[in-house]
Amino acid sequence: MSETRYRTWPEIVSNVAPDDRLATVERLIGDGDLDPAEACLALSSLWKRTDYPLRERTVDRWIALWSSLPAFAVSGRLDEAARPRQSMTLYRGAARRGEAAGMSWTPLRLVASMYAGRVGGNVYAATVDPVAMLAAIDRTAYAWQEIVCDPRALAPYVISDHDAEHPETHRQDLAAFAAATR
Repeated sequence: MSETRYRTWPEIVSNVAPDDRLATVERLIGDGDLDPAEACLALSSLWKRTDYPLRERTVDRWIALWSSLPAFAVSGRLDEAARPRQSMTLYRGAARRGEAAGMSWTPLRLVASMYAGRVGGNVYAATVDPVAMLAAIDRTAYAWQEIVCDPRALAPYVISDHDAEHPETHRQDLAAFAAATR
């Protein structure tokens, strides 16, 4: 068992330096000392506050952490009923081909297109099976949702994003996501 007995995410935030929080949560999850609901809240918060999560931990390590949760993570809470029930097309903006199969995806081409434009990259799409979706993170400040996926289960392909900023495309993407999550 862990030496330090933090039981909640707020306790960790209050007592652990920001740079040490991920390692603390990782240790507590590994030791079985963090309640799954608190682990979900902690992982969601840490993921959301990390600009490049894969610079902090490997893909395999993040997958192990997310997979340790007993249910689908939705913005810091466990809710298996919220996991999409069918495969859906998700999008990702990435600077290089090697980053195409990353963990951060979105149901909105517009968001992926904006990110690709910012990094001078491409927009990728992948049909993602629900079991490959590990978490959904609300990016409230930006009014979009990030879907954390297991990239080992994806086959991303470059798409043309010439229509990504068209309002009708954005509405279609939202409608498709809503249908998949009903």
